[in-house]
Amino acid sequence: MEGHSGTTPFNFVVSLSAAYDATVTVNFATQAQQATAPEDFEAKSGTLTFAPGQTSEIVTINIKGDRTREFGELFYVSLSGVNGALVTSGGSGLIQNDDR
Repeated sequence: MEGHSGTTPFNFVVSLSAAYDATVTVNFATQAQQATAPEDFEAKSGTLTFAPGQTSEIVTINIKGDRTREFGELFYVSLSGVNGALVTSGGSGLIQNDDR
């Protein structure tokens, strides 16, 4: 739920397809779909660093609260930088409206 004000964290779990013996880095970036930045979420990009043996990391995107009646809105977090090491190339997040 988006809330009426402030921000609410939305967590994405990023998983590697296997544990690796070396450090693995993965780039991430938010992309607008129906939800747009900065109105609905805070745009974010960066690099995740997986230590040897580590298979998951979390990307947290802040969702902005409002009092507008609207349908649920999607945004996307894309992943890049490591061919074959990722389970997926990204994922969609659904911001659920809580205004009636």
